Amino acid sequence: MDSHEDGAPVSVAESLRLIEREQAQARRRLVPNLALVYIMWGVAWLVGYGLLFLRFGPGGQVLVPMPAFLPLATLGVLGAAAVVATAVTGCRGSRAVAGPSRVQGAMYGWSWALGFLVLMVLGAKVTPFMPPEYVQLFYAAGSGAVVGLLYSVGGAVFQERYLFMLGVWIIVTDVLGILAGPGWHSLVTALASGLGMILFGLIAWRRQRC
Repeated sequence: MDSHEDGAPVSVAESLRLIEREQAQARRRLVPNLALVYIMWGVAWLVGYGLLFLRFGPGGQVLVPMPAFLPLATLGVLGAAAVVATAVTGCRGSRAVAGPSRVQGAMYGWSWALGFLVLMVLGAKVTPFMPPEYVQLFYAAGSGAVVGLLYSVGGAVFQERYLFMLGVWIIVTDVLGILAGPGWHSLVTALASGLGMILFGLIAWRRQRC
């Protein structure tokens, strides 16, 4: 049986609690704060796609008058802020990790860049032959597919159940938005995927505090 410095014995239960406390503290130091990343992406999609729906609604209907550039500019600025938060969070987490885990994380990070590279190149080739409303649908749905697939793969690779669930949720809502058609896809993405990421961010925040 262990003992304190003053010689008093430490029970097995106390030893287990001490180990669990040390593990929790180590996890807070080593695991990136994904809650902030989820919430920032959720806000970007909720606001950005929400404005897209209001400006470019079903059938090209303008539900709320605003400059045509405003929704895309807002989505771009908020998305860029989320990208910076993701990069900073990833860098902080990788500093405390070495060996195969670090390489694994770097490969996963590059997969994001490659996924969006394919989407952009494909879009440049095929969107000139599409009606304007379907160009927007192509890029929005393609982005949702890349994000959803990489989240679900990341959840499987890193054994993060909630990340996998978030990826599946984004894919399902992306498919529903595609079936609903141009205009409606923005609404589905804003409410289902955007709010979904915010919810998962709050769940991640709570888990990290426990």
